[in-house]
Amino acid sequence: MVSLAKKTLFLSLLILLISPSIMCSEELPNKYKNLKAMRNRLQTREDVIERRWENIIKTVKSEDLSQEKKIAIVQKFVDEFPTKNKHLEEAEEILSKLKISGDDAKKYLEGKKYRTKTEWFALSFFGGSYGLGGSFTLVTLRWRYFFWEVYRVQATGASFFKDEMAGFSANQKTMVGIPIFLDKTYRHEIRISTGLSGGLTIKWKKELMEAGDLYFVDNAFLNLPFDVSYVFHVKENFSFQVGASLDLPIVFENFYPVVNGFVGFRI
Repeated sequence: MVSLAKKTLFLSLLILLISPSIMCSEELPNKYKNLKAMRNRLQTREDVIERRWENIIKTVKSEDLSQEKKIAIVQKFVDEFPTKNKHLEEAEEILSKLKISGDDAKKYLEGKKYRTKTEWFALSFFGGSYGLGGSFTLVTLRWRYFFWEVYRVQATGASFFKDEMAGFSANQKTMVGIPIFLDKTYRHEIRISTGLSGGLTIKWKKELMEAGDLYFVDNAFLNLPFDVSYVFHVKENFSFQVGASLDLPIVFENFYPVVNGFVGFRI
């Protein structure tokens, strides 16, 4: 009898100890489920916006839908998601263009890639204060508001200076700059850039050179370059460029800047 009473007391104490744990263990999953449901609701809204936006891009480019239908679809997107919508500004831009011309909206969407597309190679023909020559560029990285022309080699030479002099200029450059777009399709662009160039810019008297005298009249080794150019993007991966360049010596013996005009293409 005593043994049974002890067992009963032990079981009662065990139940009292376990009960709070069971209650807590039931509450935790419920709280977790609530948090998970809230997170899913937030993710769902973002997912809906992204899916709608993908459909809008396809809609605007489609030639099967009428102008009125396209306007209604984009307007509905703007009305349904007026806040916390990263595509809202662009949607309003597209809507304004659709109301003018569907072609303008399509060109706007296609033209966005002209703004940030990486250019892997560029070739230009130069002419200026040191005669004729050219340049080639490897890799131009482009972002929304600036670009970086990673590596350029530029060389020009001439033999028609005063006093029967000849000259030569060859430099390696890296340039950073800003793009200024002249239209909403991003096909017409003004580029302004500067950077650092190093190499050799020299002049010598031809008669002394012919006699074996290597005396240089002018020379420069380090320059501060400036470029201003116009770029027309013909296609996504091809553009024409025309502009002017200036190399101001900052390590030199005699001050003599190199001025050039140039024309070329970029891919």
